[in-house]
Amino acid sequence: MSDGFGMFNFIRAIADIARGEALPTIFPLWNRELLTMCFPSRISHMHLAYELLRDCHLGNDIMQSTPPDAMVGQYFLFGPTQISAMRSHVSAYLRQSYTIFELIAGAIWKCRTTALDYSPGQLVRFMFTLNSRGKWKRNPPIPEGYYGCGLVFPVAETLVADLCGNPLEYAVQLVRKARFNVTDEYIKSTVDMIASRKWPSLVVDRTYVVSDITSIGEDKIDFGWGKRVGGGVPMAGDIMSKLISYFMKCKNADGEDCVVVPMYLPSIIMDRFA
Repeated sequence: MSDGFGMFNFIRAIADIARGEALPTIFPLWNRELLTMCFPSRISHMHLAYELLRDCHLGNDIMQSTPPDAMVGQYFLFGPTQISAMRSHVSAYLRQSYTIFELIAGAIWKCRTTALDYSPGQLVRFMFTLNSRGKWKRNPPIPEGYYGCGLVFPVAETLVADLCGNPLEYAVQLVRKARFNVTDEYIKSTVDMIASRKWPSLVVDRTYVVSDITSIGEDKIDFGWGKRVGGGVPMAGDIMSKLISYFMKCKNADGEDCVVVPMYLPSIIMDRFA
């Protein structure tokens, strides 16, 4: 029905009114009819987020079979020191071109897969949310205040042996390629696929799912009550029920800007992952 970017459009409007504005700076709009399929529909891309793994018969996923009382949650901070260390593990000529998201995502996907001890011949995936607002060159464009769901779910897929046996850059490149594959045509294909299949479920077996909300803007919301000092997504809720990691803004003990990543894993795995 909605997504994080849409919810914050709505919350920003509430904040404007709370400060005494007569009208919101950006008026929230529903307009879900904008995201209807084309006729005839044109599903022009593979959408792995909704497709079973080709080797789904090769055993259960420990992340799906472990009961909640045998799982633990932990937060991991990535500041300038950690980001610099990760950059040192990739090719010098590409070192500065990789985004912080790509570096963290690649590193955690690789380490998480290693810690979960999947079989070398199994397939694993990295799925992440990508906001199509401003990216989708449709006519008319998605309006600025649109607060319905505008996310697509790109996926990187590889063998465990390749992910864990190659240097960090292999994982980072897979994440980058999946991000670059989200073209205008890919987004249109996603809308048509979801509409034609009546909202299929996401497939998350052997899949690390991430939502990057570092640029969502919650740190800039002003209700007129004083400066925001903290916030984010708690371990309870989506993280525990959907096994998703939210990349969030924070500051470390030295006051440096960081990305905090929550991780929810079987307790016997967490120490190995850390």
